[in-house]
Amino acid sequence: MMPGQLDQICAEHHPRLLYCIPTIHNPTTATMPLQRRMDILKVAQHHHLHIIEDDPYSLLMDSPLPALAALDHGRVSYVATLAKTLSPGLRTAYIALPSADMTRRVTAAIRAIALTNAGLLSALTARWMQTEQAHTVLHAIRKELRLRQAIARKVLGEEHCMNPDGPHVWLKLPDWWGSADFVAYARRRGLALVPSTVFTISGEPPQRARIALGSAPDTSSLEESLHGVLSVLQHKRSPGFADIV
Repeated sequence: MMPGQLDQICAEHHPRLLYCIPTIHNPTTATMPLQRRMDILKVAQHHHLHIIEDDPYSLLMDSPLPALAALDHGRVSYVATLAKTLSPGLRTAYIALPSADMTRRVTAAIRAIALTNAGLLSALTARWMQTEQAHTVLHAIRKELRLRQAIARKVLGEEHCMNPDGPHVWLKLPDWWGSADFVAYARRRGLALVPSTVFTISGEPPQRARIALGSAPDTSSLEESLHGVLSVLQHKRSPGFADIV
């Protein structure tokens, strides 16, 4: 996200809310540097823009940058989840809101939608934290993800977007592959990837596809699958091939 472009969009369209993932962005894997975060906040302040900061992945990092909410307490609603760091089955998230009034309003909305969360899961999560079981699980997941990122870098090369602490690879495709076609062809080979079209609201989607490194049951299966992705990347359509519509 570029502060100058955000400023221009705000001037033209007057949005009230900005949603962003500043740390290990999904799907691009990018993390905003500190100065970028401060510049984004300046733009938001100038245009009276409220921010929802989605932070599912910073717990995977040893030393994450300060959250936007830590830099501006009065403008940012901060949402963090344990489903992406400890276990998808927990389905437990936390939200820090900038004011008592917003807390009352959000609490009322949650009650209207879901009444309450799952009490047993909340108790289990709290117990994991109190006994440091959560720290043990998190440490093991960090170690596994870093190993899987190293395997991906070894197999696929350096030209793709990767974060050494993150769960994804933002795969760069060669000129002869469109994202949707690449993913469809890979699926015929038993490889499930996500095309960039899923993440594109308007305009031409980038020649990219997302790989989720946590899907493979073990590192040997992951390495085998990544070699399959590499094979698809290198595959070229035969001369004279044309779509029939």
